[in-house]
Amino acid sequence: MGDDMGFHQTKTHRAGKHSYHQIGLVRGQFGDIPEDTWLDFLAKNGFDGWEEASWELDLPQCDTESGAEAYAKSRVEKA
Repeated sequence: MGDDMGFHQTKTHRAGKHSYHQIGLVRGQFGDIPEDTWLDFLAKNGFDGWEEASWELDLPQCDTESGAEAYAKSRVEKA
């Protein structure tokens, strides 16, 4: 029974890209940090991505299909 739970869930552990554990960071969880400052922090510290917090996105830009497409492209370009 103990073999199915805990640290050894698979025979071979698959580490993240640069670390042993995956870390998900959401800017909104750290207070009111300007987005450009946040992205600089991530880049300088070797993170390869971040999670978007819906309450921090300009979702009204997505009211139309073309607006949603343009906004999605702008977010990908930032990445």
